[in-house]
Parts: sequence; structure tokens; C-alpha cells
Amino acid sequence: MAGRKKEVEDRWEYKIKRMKKNIKLREIAKEIGLSVSYISQHENYKRNMDTQHVIQYKQFIDQY
Repeated sequence: MAGRKKEVEDRWEYKIKRMKKNIKLREIAKEIGLSVSYISQHENYKRNMDTQHVIQYKQFIDQY
């Protein structure tokens, strides 16, 4: 259960980071090869990305 809570907090943290940096979903989508809707669904807890895409998503936001 603790792992799930961490995942939820992590998604929320990165969504907020992305918004504060004014990064558009389409920028991330283009960079990591997923659709805008897929990333949006991930951020809103409706879909899970595979581990490699999560890493790319986080790196893009951190390095922006």
C-alpha cells in the first residue's frame, strides 16, 4: 500500500512541476513518443505508463 501512495504523490508532484515550468503535454509527447491523451491519462491516474516512459517523462521535466 505504501508503494501505491508514493506513486500517487510522485505523479502529482511531476504534474505540478510540469505546470510550474509551463511545459505543454505535446512537448513531452513528442519527446518520448506517446500521445498527449496518453500522458494526460497517466497524470490523472487513468492509465499507467511503462517504466521506461515514466523515466523519460520525469527526465524531460527535470531537465527542462
